[in-house]
Amino acid sequence: MTYIISMAKRNQNSTQAQSGTERPLCQAMTPPKPSGPAFISLTQDQVAIVDAKDFGWLNQWKWCAVNTPRGFVAARNERMTGGIQGTFTFQKTIYMHRQIMNAPEGKMVYHRNYITLDNQRHNLRICTYNQNQQEAREYIEQLQTENRRLKKELTNRRK
Repeated sequence: MTYIISMAKRNQNSTQAQSGTERPLCQAMTPPKPSGPAFISLTQDQVAIVDAKDFGWLNQWKWCAVNTPRGFVAARNERMTGGIQGTFTFQKTIYMHRQIMNAPEGKMVYHRNYITLDNQRHNLRICTYNQNQQEAREYIEQLQTENRRLKKELTNRRK
């Protein structure tokens, strides 16, 4: 079960505790329906879309929105230790789409609809770098074809 604590609710509860009428600090959030999308809040006023069945275990971490050249992606940092007897620590960035698909090293996770915050399983696919580039070329060709069609339509309207 997921809980949300709002500052207004926290302030309201603290004043109620002073007056002697205590209420619980957390208010339970209604879990998402078993089918369909669920939403995970990110930083920078962004929201990630995930499957309802993945919502419970993904929502245990605090996810951040990371701005990349292709758009925002959901990520989290995890502290790791390494070296002889764990002599040093470092942070590893874990991307939500890679965690959902359990992608192995050397493979990419491709967003079929090019919306990088849509991390529903039907929108994700594990592929190689070359497969990803081929998909990107096909998508660019589709955009260029659509762009030419719209330009032609606009010039015909002006006549």
